[in-house]
Amino acid sequence: ALNMILMSIPQINLNGAALATLVCYLIVFGLEVSAFVKKTKIQIPMGEILIKPLLAGILCGIAARTFYNISCLTVSNSIALAISLVLSGAFYIILSICLKIIKKGDLESFKQGKKVAKALEKVGLMR
Repeated sequence: ALNMILMSIPQINLNGAALATLVCYLIVFGLEVSAFVKKTKIQIPMGEILIKPLLAGILCGIAARTFYNISCLTVSNSIALAISLVLSGAFYIILSICLKIIKKGDLESFKQGKKVAKALEKVGLMR
């Protein structure tokens, strides 16, 4: 029903289907988490699992758009896209470390992760 309502608005049109699908998935996610918590009595740290990664993703999207717009002033669109992807990817990783989305144990599971974790500990970004 939400698909039909949103798609009937000329400014939204086909994007309404995507938006309605997103809303549907968010509702189902909320109901599933609620049922899980009620059934298992396990509290889910929403800030750790949902809020922090969402914040990092939104900030990364803003950074990517900004890097792209700035890069377009000096290079072609294709090169600007590549530059913005690399810079925003690095920005997301740094932000994930600063927001403590990525933890020491996560890094140490990678091949060279222990070295990276030690380097981050030295500069005070990781404990």
